[in-house]
Amino acid sequence: MWSLIRAKKNDIKRETNTTLLPDEPEEHSAERWALIGASAKGANKISCQDSHYIKQIDGWSIMVVADGAGSCPKSRLGAKYAAQRIGTLLESLAKSYHVDLPDEKVFEAQIVLRFLKVRSELEFFATKKANANLNDYSTTVIALLVSNEGHILCANIGDGRAGFRTKEGQWQALFAPLKGEYANETHFLTSRNLCRLVQTSIVKASNVDAVVALTDGLENYAWNISHFDERSNRVIQKNEPFPDFFNPLIESLFYGSSNPNDTLNQFLTDNPIIKQEIDDRSLVVAHLGHF
Repeated sequence: MWSLIRAKKNDIKRETNTTLLPDEPEEHSAERWALIGASAKGANKISCQDSHYIKQIDGWSIMVVADGAGSCPKSRLGAKYAAQRIGTLLESLAKSYHVDLPDEKVFEAQIVLRFLKVRSELEFFATKKANANLNDYSTTVIALLVSNEGHILCANIGDGRAGFRTKEGQWQALFAPLKGEYANETHFLTSRNLCRLVQTSIVKASNVDAVVALTDGLENYAWNISHFDERSNRVIQKNEPFPDFFNPLIESLFYGSSNPNDTLNQFLTDNPIIKQEIDDRSLVVAHLGHF
């Protein structure tokens, strides 16, 4: 499952099966936002319970990743529906941000309403159509809106990671994932107390050139989560994207590949280290550059 979308700044167009050339940009060539997304099943798994959604519309890039709970029998459907439906709902939200960005409280209220709507739709389908339980469709969600100017609006429920890079090369996380009381436990879109669990953040910046979101099946390879501090003799929790993971990957995807779609898909499925990961993995990447 993968897709590629490219867009010119201030002149959004949807394109597929295009080639990003590694040539040097012309002196006056415009910068473009490019979007790539892929999901891959974990080692020895029959199907992938992750899903993703990407689209560009009216000067905004929409990015969603969803990770279905492995212990829930219909979580693959829950993740797929949540990613597609929330992505669609974000389209209408993006269209309302023509002039000014909302403040965080307004954005939080708008996002919570949309997450609740999708939860309600899943519950109706589960109980009225599928003779199932809502929790059978449990899934995490990370949703991002990225403006052509580089502003970022982020919302999430559960684990996974998201971050951005500045044009100066600095990487920063957008949120700390929501973990449960026990190891490997998290929260889901189907949670009863969803309203209190949704996290939101807004980054107002003009120097962002890359934004990423991924499910937790990739975080041990792409994120600095913790390290052992010898001085204090304890584990220090961290939340930092690995520049050595993302920088060469972005360079390879957007400047060194004649088919970025296949390159990302093959990376998630065939990389000799990552392919041993038993958890499903999704990655969406937005990059601003000269293509």
